[in-house]
Amino acid sequence: MKEQRFVLIAILVVARGLTGFGQTIAWSGAGSSSSWFDPNNWVGRQVPGPANDVLIMSGTGTEVTVTNNATVRSIQCTKALTISGGTFTVVAGSSQVQGALGMTNGSTLAVTGAGTTFASSGPTSGDGANLSASGGAVLSLPGLVTYRAPSVCENVAWQADGAGSVVSLPGLTNVTGNTVCAYLTVRASNGGQILLSNVVMDLGGSLSVQADGSNSLVNLSSLTENAGALNLEASGGGSVLAPKLADGNGVNFNLAAGGAISTAQLTNISGSSLSVSGGGVMSLPGVVSYQAPVVCQGVTWQASGVGSLLSLPGLTNVTGNTVCGYLTVKAQDGGQVFLDNVVTNLGGDLSVQADGSNSLVNLSSLAGNAGTLNLEASGGGSVLVPKLADGNGVNFNLAAGGTISTAQLVNITGAGLSVSGGAVMSLPGVVTYQPPGVCEDITWQANGVGSVLSLPGLTHVTGNTVCGFLNVKALNGGQVLLSNVTGIQNGYQTFLSDGAGSVLDLSSLSGMVLVNGLGQLTAQNGGTMLLNTQAFLLANVTINIPPGNPVLPPTLIASSSLTLYGQPWNSYLVEAQNTLVPDSPFTFAARVPLTNAFQAFASAPPPNTAFRITEFVADPPTLDMVFLPGSQYEVILYGAPGKTYQIQSTTNLLSAWAPTSVVTMTNSFRIFGPAAVTSPDIFFRYSQL
Repeated sequence: MKEQRFVLIAILVVARGLTGFGQTIAWSGAGSSSSWFDPNNWVGRQVPGPANDVLIMSGTGTEVTVTNNATVRSIQCTKALTISGGTFTVVAGSSQVQGALGMTNGSTLAVTGAGTTFASSGPTSGDGANLSASGGAVLSLPGLVTYRAPSVCENVAWQADGAGSVVSLPGLTNVTGNTVCAYLTVRASNGGQILLSNVVMDLGGSLSVQADGSNSLVNLSSLTENAGALNLEASGGGSVLAPKLADGNGVNFNLAAGGAISTAQLTNISGSSLSVSGGGVMSLPGVVSYQAPVVCQGVTWQASGVGSLLSLPGLTNVTGNTVCGYLTVKAQDGGQVFLDNVVTNLGGDLSVQADGSNSLVNLSSLAGNAGTLNLEASGGGSVLVPKLADGNGVNFNLAAGGTISTAQLVNITGAGLSVSGGAVMSLPGVVTYQPPGVCEDITWQANGVGSVLSLPGLTHVTGNTVCGFLNVKALNGGQVLLSNVTGIQNGYQTFLSDGAGSVLDLSSLSGMVLVNGLGQLTAQNGGTMLLNTQAFLLANVTINIPPGNPVLPPTLIASSSLTLYGQPWNSYLVEAQNTLVPDSPFTFAARVPLTNAFQAFASAPPPNTAFRITEFVADPPTLDMVFLPGSQYEVILYGAPGKTYQIQSTTNLLSAWAPTSVVTMTNSFRIFGPAAVTSPDIFFRYSQL
């Protein structure tokens, strides 16, 4: 019997040492404060623990304050309950707070376990407080009407995790997220649900809404307006309901595999980022136009992964950011973005990218661009712009495996062209190039073995006379084929072939005359520049090419004189074209009998003039008379080699002609003189013998 009494006493001692083990503990309020953690405030002087049901129905005082972590089985409370620090957790049964419930910044109210419920029917405040329901528990706070994030850099989370878990805030009508830094995150996961069905407005700040997992739900079915930064994300069978949110200004939509977000009702997405991944499909049929926000902000629309589709079938025009920041439209890893009814980019900065096998950005109706438009394709990706004939201000960047529509282009004023990784870009419809009327550098380049940039229809290139260079580069084995360009004129232009196997083909070029500018022809490090071997008209051009060209020297310092380079003892016809008059014809400028490797025949090139050079043999012959300084002149006979001609002269067309010379032509011209001018009238003619 003594041994049995000893065991019983030991059990009682152990049981007495646990906090109200398996008991209901009631509030007495006998302590000196309202603190939850003061034992004197509880009947039996035991602070409640995880196994205790708590009754705060009577006793002294009107308020109970929780300042640190506390866990109970359940609670029934008619007094004011304030959670001012730590996490207050209930783990079973039904809990009810009928008095005012206050939760301060940084505190957490957590409900966990299947069948566990917590409801507060009194007035509720929770600015800066975290809320959590897990394991099938339900947390309902109908008395919470407004929420404002704290003015400190601190994240706050409301979350429901697990099937049957619910956070319900049926009285909440507006939310203000963090305006300093950090987010209020509302997250339903693994079948949990967060019901904010009467929230009408996000008044500002940063708010992130996430639904992940089968049957997970965030219900924002009354939300109509957003004045802050709102992110909506859904994946894995989760849904975010916002069917009344027509104005998506500043809202970011992120849809992954299996997710669902209300988007069909949207009509405005100014400043909105759109992201689809994992085979998700997002459609915004109500959006007709897009206007970027007037702030320094980048916006991205993207579809990533096989089967992922972002479609805006009603969108007809886009205005990119005119302050700073790009609207980036991106298809990657097999994703597709359909903007197939967009007709024009009305301005601002827009970047379109397609990267990865079967990735596609469809802009099949795009016909105009009034801003800065960058088109990039690589790795099997395609950018479709088959109606974009005017490429003014468009930059084309084509890498290995990519495809961009370029065959339809006829104008590339101010357009950058870049080919790399063995890709081939051809622009057969471009005949002339005119610079933009702004201070801007433009680059055309092919970089890497197998990379080819070809403009087979291009005949004339005009540089920028405002400021800014046109830089044409064949690099590291790349090829730039401008094989039909005959004239390059005006402004600042550089042509570079650098690296073994690099080729820059200017094999038809006959004139590079730069007014108000400077040009360079450079081939180095094994690069090749194909130049014609007949004649060149040069002004303000520096040359640095390997020896071997029969016309041009390997090095040349730029000179402002209009100089013809060609084969000595050949005749050349120089024709000029007024570049200020579209489609004006070439007209006679000069015949040049070249007696040396080059000849300067004007001190400076005339403005707004393009030239072309043609070697010629006059048959029938032609006579020119040239007056020289010092009252002298010379006569130039252009004729066919091997033929004999007699030169005759007279001072009076009514008198007889006297023979002055007989010559058998050994080349295409013969110069007679100089001779002194002895008569105010003198005439010459030829006769073939």
